[in-house]
Amino acid sequence: MAVNEHFQVAIVGHSFVRRMATYAHLRQSANLGLDETVFNVSFIARGGLKVHQLYPLFHEIVHASRDVLFLEIGSNDLTTSGAVEVGDNVLAFANYLTVMGEVRKVVISQMYFRDANTSTYYVDGDFNNRVFQYNQYMHAATKSFPNIAFWSHRGIWADWTKYLVDGVHFNAEGNRKYFNSVRGAVVAAVNQLVTSQ
Repeated sequence: MAVNEHFQVAIVGHSFVRRMATYAHLRQSANLGLDETVFNVSFIARGGLKVHQLYPLFHEIVHASRDVLFLEIGSNDLTTSGAVEVGDNVLAFANYLTVMGEVRKVVISQMYFRDANTSTYYVDGDFNNRVFQYNQYMHAATKSFPNIAFWSHRGIWADWTKYLVDGVHFNAEGNRKYFNSVRGAVVAAVNQLVTSQ
């Protein structure tokens, strides 16, 4: 990576992003613990955010994520819609960012299960099946887009329920793993940009 390169990165999404931003700030890692002379990381988060609500945030998102955008979206939509419909809507927005916003790389996050037995929120019995279908669909569908990638989180799926604080959101250990995974996604995306030049 050239010394004088600088990358604008944004982590965008619903309450998972808001909670991870709080986690990062408390640990003095608001820049994801990355070199501030190379990376400028911003968080754009709204609790309960759905895909269609991203469009009014378009200019804010593009301004913050000229180079890399990590997108955590869709699980709130999946409570009322099917996996392919949600996937297509997420892909449409991601593609809109790369074409109209000229964002160089959009990374779409893998979606997580919810624990209906412990959740303080309503979780219907088929939700986790739709999560599985969504992840499979997006893993395949993103391969058709040169500037869009799908990021699979590791280290969260084994005993996944123990990383949840309320059946939906991550607890401190879950946020630590999530933070490290998102950081890895950002570094991988920037490395791809550098090697493709």
